[in-house]
Amino acid sequence: MFLADLYREGIRLLRSVYTDNVEFEVECILKFYFKFDSIDFINHLQTSISDDQYISCLNLVKRRLSYEPLDYIIGNTQFMGRLYDVSPGVLIPRSETELLVQEAQCLIPHYFSSSFVGLECGFGSGVISIELALSFCESSWLSFDISKDAYHIAQKNSKRHNIDSINWNHMDFFDSKSLWQDSDKPLFLISNPPYIATKDLESLDKSVRDYEPLIALDGGECGLDMYQAIFSLCQDCTFLMCLECGVDQADLIIELASTYGFRCVNKTFDYHHILRIVSFTNQL
Repeated sequence: MFLADLYREGIRLLRSVYTDNVEFEVECILKFYFKFDSIDFINHLQTSISDDQYISCLNLVKRRLSYEPLDYIIGNTQFMGRLYDVSPGVLIPRSETELLVQEAQCLIPHYFSSSFVGLECGFGSGVISIELALSFCESSWLSFDISKDAYHIAQKNSKRHNIDSINWNHMDFFDSKSLWQDSDKPLFLISNPPYIATKDLESLDKSVRDYEPLIALDGGECGLDMYQAIFSLCQDCTFLMCLECGVDQADLIIELASTYGFRCVNKTFDYHHILRIVSFTNQL
């Protein structure tokens, strides 16, 4: 039996459930299992494999048949061109969140001429704080998440990318004010908070609903609970902030922000022309 036989069988199985990216996903699973890079995979398609290898690798494919996300199966994901570890219990970064990072990269130099303190509410796998710490070498970061899984994965990712300017805090951001309210440096906040209305959770794709942490998705009755909490907590300090949001939420968030003294300074649309990122400040 050859690797090519396993490749063809994996594709056949996944095509019974999925229509897109089947070859790519099977290739990712095989490269993960056999520890091949892209060139090695092509060169080894005619390599003999054992029955045990065939069965074990097909078991990974069958996990994908049950809608488990590919990123959890192989244990990593790509974000902003870099490789990051992910695991069950930690939200998988999306391409829309790359736009959040890019917005921050563009906006921060217009407001801060020197070092600043960055805060992240709900860091998940840590990709946002890490990318911005890499972009702004003089910044220091206080990043918060209530998930122990997220805490461990974020630490692992910061070691992977040799970042030591982030203080990962396994605690609720809304209990953190004493750690940053007296800062003598400018404050920047970034967050991809839970923004899906509770009633909409059941309609999510199975791979999200059944595998990703609902605590990172459930935004309360209208999906806006975390935004109100953020504006309320931060209104007494001067902030620049960038927030990701869901479909048709931006205008509601902008209106909500204004009640706490924040004005919108920029809006960013995603690849489907959905208003996805809103940025605010309460500077005079």
